[in-house]
Amino acid sequence: MDKINDMVSENSVVIFSKSSCCMCHSIKSLFYDIGVNPTVYEIDELEHGQEIEAAILQLGGNTTVPAVFLGGEFEGGAKEILNLHVNGALEPKLIHINGMVSENSVVIFSKSSCWMCNSIKRLHHEIGVNPTVYEVDEIEHGQEIEATIPHLGGNEGGAKEILILHIKCALKPKLIHVGALEI
Repeated sequence: MDKINDMVSENSVVIFSKSSCCMCHSIKSLFYDIGVNPTVYEIDELEHGQEIEAAILQLGGNTTVPAVFLGGEFEGGAKEILNLHVNGALEPKLIHINGMVSENSVVIFSKSSCWMCNSIKRLHHEIGVNPTVYEVDEIEHGQEIEATIPHLGGNEGGAKEILILHIKCALKPKLIHVGALEI
């Protein structure tokens, strides 16, 4: 079990797989499709693969692979990961794992050179909101994070959607509702 803990603690998304397993291939493809590049260990190709497989089996679940660890924690196999994905919970969990969690109720993912992004940040500041801002072109895993943003639940949208809310006088009430702005 210590060997597994060492292997999963080094990376935020780890998949234990077998090279001939079709469900393993499907789960790896799912992560790649949403823009995440997981660390993959093909246990049928590892020297101590049988020991790792036995340790994974002790974690629970009906099968040993795929075994997915998110943020160092065992998340489950194919069934659990697909359930998270179908219910819209996988991508937000990946954002949390990458350290994007904020106590701030307004988080803006932006690009430093984008004039529209800068306009949206300025709009929030002019309203009196101090959002948490992540410049995806300047942070580690920025491309992966950018790829997951369209799939997030609770996402108000891009610049167009925020400007429409502002023009319709609906942005301030929404910011008040989430606690980002006081009356």
